Amino acid sequence: MISKNKITICLIYLLIISCSDKKESNSNLLKTRENVQVNNFSNSNKDNVLSDTNEADTLSSTYEESNDNSEIGYEVMENESVGQLKYGLSLQKVIDLFGNPSKETKTELWTGDGEYHQTIKYFEEGIELDVIGESETQKKVNMITISKPSKLKTLKNIGIGSDYNDVENAYKDQIATDFSDKESIVVGSIYGGLIFTLKNNKVASIFIGSASE
Repeated sequence: MISKNKITICLIYLLIISCSDKKESNSNLLKTRENVQVNNFSNSNKDNVLSDTNEADTLSSTYEESNDNSEIGYEVMENESVGQLKYGLSLQKVIDLFGNPSKETKTELWTGDGEYHQTIKYFEEGIELDVIGESETQKKVNMITISKPSKLKTLKNIGIGSDYNDVENAYKDQIATDFSDKESIVVGSIYGGLIFTLKNNKVASIFIGSASE
């Protein structure tokens, strides 16, 4: 017959083994939790890095495209014309071509660019000009807008009444798509270039110059 002492010793031994196994199980559980947290943190950081990288690439691409359009715009603005009217033409030359203006405003200093501006209009020719310069001999064309009844055309033969598709085909490699839609086509950029305003799919006005500072 087994003695009470032996039974007691066996129970104590089983209790010790049970506690040891439980402690080891808890330790393994903690290690598992730590590994999961580390992996989640690592994956989260990777996602953040990828997100930041993609955003930086997008901004860089947009900046490069904007610079490209600006360069195209300045080139278009300086070289394009409607008839004989072009950016930088002297006011005296304008008067030689079209005579005295139908209307002209007083010369005013604009704080935005520090230039003296004056608006010149020829109603019968559908021409409106912004000229800059303090004295008459200094004044030159800064912005050009033509509308009905103007018969003037651009170097690529686009004029008032031209079709949307004709404009798009003529200037397709220079169009700033981010600023263009069915109502306006920006060639170059809004900071310098050529802008066609359309109504019912037809050109209603043509602008040469900088539409924004």
